[in-house]
Amino acid sequence: MKRLHDTVGSTHDYVRFDIEGDAERIAARLTEILPLLDQHWESGFPDRAFWSERLPLWLRSQFRRQVTQEEIEAFTLSVLRLPAGSAERRETAKDAPWTLDNWLLHFEPSEREWSGWRLDIIDERHLVLDVGAEEGLFPKDALLFALFAAGADTVNWI
Repeated sequence: MKRLHDTVGSTHDYVRFDIEGDAERIAARLTEILPLLDQHWESGFPDRAFWSERLPLWLRSQFRRQVTQEEIEAFTLSVLRLPAGSAERRETAKDAPWTLDNWLLHFEPSEREWSGWRLDIIDERHLVLDVGAEEGLFPKDALLFALFAAGADTVNWI
C-alpha cells in the first residue's frame, strides 16, 4: 500500500470509495483537483472563471453546457445499475450530464458535506479514497463524477 495523502485523521467518520482502474493515473488526477478544492474551502470559494482556468483539461472536457439536477441524479442511478466493471458502465459514465457550474456548487463551502481525505494505492488496479463525512449526510454524485472522469472503471462505497 502506498499512502499519497491523509487529512482525514483517526477522529473523523468517513465514507470509503473503493476504486478500480489504473491506480497511478487515477491517483495522479485526484491529487490535481482535491488539494485545489481543499485550498479554497476555508479561504473563500473563487468564481467560475478561476475554476475554468485552474481545473485540469481532463476534467473540464467532461462537462456539458446545460442540465438539470434531476437529469444528474437520474444519470447517476442509471450508471450504478449497470454491471460493475463492465464496458457499458465505463462508456455510459463518460456521458455524464454535468455542467461546471452544477459540479462546483457541490464543493462550495456552504454545500460541501465533507472535509479531509485520504488516498491509498493498494495495487496497480485498486485504490481507496476516504473522505471525512457521515454516510447519511454525504452527497456523492459530484465526487463520483470526478472519480469516473479521472479514469475509474468501477467505484463502490462503504
